[in-house]
Amino acid sequence: MTNLHNECIIEEHAQRAKGTAIGYQYHLTAKGKKIAQDIIEKQLTLKERKTLIEYTQHFGHYTPTELLLYVYHRYPEFTRYSIFEK
Repeated sequence: MTNLHNECIIEEHAQRAKGTAIGYQYHLTAKGKKIAQDIIEKQLTLKERKTLIEYTQHFGHYTPTELLLYVYHRYPEFTRYSIFEK
């Protein structure tokens, strides 16, 4: 993440979470969007593009916490270093 931030591909925004915790949101910069668009258009097959669109439509509205909880529920092996209590 640090490299992506240092190369101005993503922006990081700190947000206050519950209690004293701090959460972060990440967004592509204009440069990051251009790189992503080039990859999508030049390196992905049509099938891969359709799959990416499906995932984006399904998970795009999830908050970072909701997405983590979904992954932890669906793939419990990833909870090994979870910040959430089991």
